[in-house]
Amino acid sequence: MTSLLTNNAAMTALTTLKSIGRQLDATSNRVATGQRVSAASDNAAYWSIATAMRTDNASLSAVKDSLGLGASSVDIAYNGLTSVLGDLTNLRAKLQTALTPGVDRSKVQVEIDALQDKMRATAQASSASGQNWLSVNSADSSRYRSTQTFTVGFSRSASGGITPSQASIPVSDIALYDAGTSMREIPATPARVTAGSALTGTTDFSGPNAVRFSVSLDGSAARDVVLNRTMLASAVPDLARVTAQDLTRAIANQIAADPVLAGGVRVGLDDGGRLYFETTGTGAARSLVVDRVGGGGAGPNLVANAGFESGMADWSSTGDTSYAGTGTGYAHNGSSSYISGTSGGTNHLSQTIATVAGQSYQIEFWLYGSYSTPNSFMAKWDGATQIAIGNVSNYPYTRQIFTAVATGSSTTIMFDFQQPFGFWAIDDVSVTAAMPAVTLGFGSGGNAHAAGYGSPAHTAASRGILDTLDGNTGATIGTLDITGQDESAIKAMIQQVDLAIGRVTDAGTKLGSSKTLIDGHRTFVDALMKANDRTIGILVDADLDEESAKLKALQTQQQLAMQSLSIANAASQTLISLFR
Repeated sequence: MTSLLTNNAAMTALTTLKSIGRQLDATSNRVATGQRVSAASDNAAYWSIATAMRTDNASLSAVKDSLGLGASSVDIAYNGLTSVLGDLTNLRAKLQTALTPGVDRSKVQVEIDALQDKMRATAQASSASGQNWLSVNSADSSRYRSTQTFTVGFSRSASGGITPSQASIPVSDIALYDAGTSMREIPATPARVTAGSALTGTTDFSGPNAVRFSVSLDGSAARDVVLNRTMLASAVPDLARVTAQDLTRAIANQIAADPVLAGGVRVGLDDGGRLYFETTGTGAARSLVVDRVGGGGAGPNLVANAGFESGMADWSSTGDTSYAGTGTGYAHNGSSSYISGTSGGTNHLSQTIATVAGQSYQIEFWLYGSYSTPNSFMAKWDGATQIAIGNVSNYPYTRQIFTAVATGSSTTIMFDFQQPFGFWAIDDVSVTAAMPAVTLGFGSGGNAHAAGYGSPAHTAASRGILDTLDGNTGATIGTLDITGQDESAIKAMIQQVDLAIGRVTDAGTKLGSSKTLIDGHRTFVDALMKANDRTIGILVDADLDEESAKLKALQTQQQLAMQSLSIANAASQTLISLFR
């Protein structure tokens, strides 16, 4: 029905056009903002969740910044501790050097002073963001905090409240220097004996090398811990290449099997790779005395047919050989020896052996002389006389020993005999290379002695690790002075430095664990922020491909709706023309 008052077609077209316009506005907004929920009116629930998660991300960003600052402070303090730990190791080595006879201790003290200055400078320079954890002033209550805290995260309660999570670093336990003074409980310490040098590389126990430690716990009778080829055969995979860890395990096994030492002594390697013995108990009653006995060995016998059991094989006999040769009547060991009698000349017995230039060798043989004088005997190494014996009668088998150094790749050992009215007999000749001493870091040469004592728990005025006064030495690490000190005082200083190394190592461990904690939280916070961003995107982000296609479709619909409205309006004009 056509009406003059109402154009239903135009009204329908207009309603459609308005609906398309509203949809077009919403779609255009989504395309422009990239969000399908940009206001609470779009979707109140999603908007609320997304807003809360954006707030969480802002808080997490602040936490991430806090972790970054904390990581920077920890890194700087850790690097400072690592540097000081190396200086303490060098300081201990200098003190050990001062125990060497003949060393100019005044020059050693100059080096010690330099190390002390370097450690203090390192601590003072270890500052980050205005904070220094290694050089502090506990008396300054306005700035000093015995424990530093930093935020590592937060939790949100059901009611929406936020509770921050914090981690702490005990600055009082890692401070090296403290300008203030406080009273603190000093725990009892064990007795400890530490080697003077580190175990590096491997040690050869496939030959005669052997080391014996004589260990006395709390004044008890000493107990032996022996390392040799027999004891290590079942404990290590390769006797020619025994590692420091292999040695430590072998010693620990022997201690565990000893009825006196078991449970009372432990053994290990410190951070510097030095072997140490330590009591499991602590206190002033604890004592530990360690003596290292031996440490070297002899190489194989380089002399062929050393006992003349194969006649004159490998030997040369020249000169007066009137009554010279091997015989069975005067053997020291086995069944044969070399016997020499002369008729006015000199009999020369010799053998050339392979040697190493510069190597020290031990030459050993057994000599027998019979009947009357005159007579003479000489032992020569590469032409140089080492032993000379003359005009002796009824000379029983006697062990003869001398040492000599080889000058070339081969050396001749020679024995000269003169005995016109009797004879000489020689047997069991040996030439062995002196093996380098195996000390495992305890002293040098044949034997070494070391002792350690525990200390009781007590309350004392305390400062930093390196400027706290030691009760035994009366000095701090920073004021140690060996000038005019005796050996016992220097050994006490070495023990003080050992304790400081242990405390600095513990401090480094705490900082290392804090660094691991911070790195872990930073990784987690970063992952959590990315997860929140993904969740927010799922809730409120628009699909631009879909929205762009929809926008084009709505624009087309809008044009069609406008044409429809125009057509509807044109119908009314046709009706009006009837009245003209």
